[in-house]
Parts: sequence; C-alpha cells; structure tokens
Amino acid sequence: MIFSHDPFRLGMEYDEFNWPDAIMYRVFYPLLERVRDTTLMVVNEFMRSKNRSDLTYNCMHHYLNQTPHRIVFEWFPVIDDHSDFMILMDMDHPNKFKGRGLDPAMLNGLDISGCDRRPVIRRTLIEVSPEIREKYEKHRDDLFDSLGSKDPDTVPRNLHVWCGKYKPLEPGVRYVARNKRLNKSGLDIITYKEGKEAEDRIAIDIPHRRLELNDFLKTTQQKELTFLGTDLGVDTYYWNQLEEWNQKAGEIFALTGIQPG
Repeated sequence: MIFSHDPFRLGMEYDEFNWPDAIMYRVFYPLLERVRDTTLMVVNEFMRSKNRSDLTYNCMHHYLNQTPHRIVFEWFPVIDDHSDFMILMDMDHPNKFKGRGLDPAMLNGLDISGCDRRPVIRRTLIEVSPEIREKYEKHRDDLFDSLGSKDPDTVPRNLHVWCGKYKPLEPGVRYVARNKRLNKSGLDIITYKEGKEAEDRIAIDIPHRRLELNDFLKTTQQKELTFLGTDLGVDTYYWNQLEEWNQKAGEIFALTGIQPG
C-alpha cells in the first residue's frame, strides 16, 4: 500500500493514494479495516506541511500504527527547518516521539539511510546603479504604503519579483522563475512548477514557499543551482534564506550519517 504525493507517484500496481486521499472518509475508514500487521506501507514524498499536527499526518499515523512494516521516502529531510525532520520520524515511528523535539540521542539504533541530495548553491551577484537602487527604494515604500490589511509578507514577495527586470538575461540560457513575466522573445524561462527531469536552470528569483523549490530540485535533480541576484536588500534576504536552508538540511544529514549522493 502506497501513499505518494501526486507529482511523484510511483505508478506501481498496488493501491496508491495521494495527499488529499489520506483524510477522505471513503479512504480512511476502509483502510482502518484493511491495514493489518502484515501490511507493508510505503510513504513517498509526503512531507507537505510544516504543521506536525496536520490532519493528514494524524490520519497517516492511524494507518501506520497498525503495521510494523513501514518505509518512508523523502528527497529532502526538511522543508526549511530542523524540526521538520520530526514529521518523518513520526511517520516511521507513530506515537513514539509525539510532542518531542529533535534530539540526536533519539536517532541511535534507528534505520535511517540515504544520500545528501542538496545541490551546490551559488550566487551571481549583480551590482545595480544608484538610479535602480532609488527606484527600488521608492517601489518598496509604495508597497508598504498600500499594504493596508494585507499580509506583510506580500511586500518582499512582490519586491523580489520586481527585481527581475534589472537582471541581465541572455538568449540561449535556461532560466527558472516564479512566473513568466520576463519571458520575452528569445528567452527560455519556465516556472518552478514546470520543471522537468534533467533540466539545469539558473534561478532568476527564489520561491517564497520552500516546498516549491524542493519539488523543483527533486524533479530536475539539479546538482548545482545558481541564483542571479542583485545586491538589493530583498534579493540578499532570499539568498540568505537559501543558504540557511542548505545549512540546516546539511546538519540533519550529518546527524543521521547520510552521505553525499
């Protein structure tokens, strides 16, 4: 029996359920009847929420707790923070670590294996002119002035996208971005959701939702990711976040003894 996030479904000739299926009445109650202590349950790319108490996770724990035969696959062991690793621990050991934070001692004797799939990350730094910096600061102030009751996070999101028009893009180079606003004649730009296998691309911007980037990297299996970033504040902010994600994922790999792939 397999639970697999839709884009990464294994397509095997077994019962296979998607992320939304896990909480459906038509799935939940029949599975509680069907799962036995001889059932093998495979959970593939199912870390889709940072909320450890998410309803989908809770339903999965009910299924997984009925059999000792469990295999959990995840391309990256975190979404963007150390604590995310406990989501995987909960799926592999339902109820055992409930409510506990990550402690290296709890990993002793557990069967954890894999490869460090993080790409090498680089930044191509673009120094902007004083004129562009002045436009940036005005646009930033205008966004804050018109914010009203909207989520403050919309300001850096929009500002980061706005910076893209001041990045030198060249025909013949493959790029990836949050959207196709810069996809003019002769340019090859796709969105992160359109990424395909074995397709190395330079990042014009970085997704605000870390899962969107994680999914792209898993799909393309890029070994390197270059970010085309200006020296403006918002681009530096997103680059620093990417470096922090890379560091935290690396610390989890080190704790578990997982080696570079």
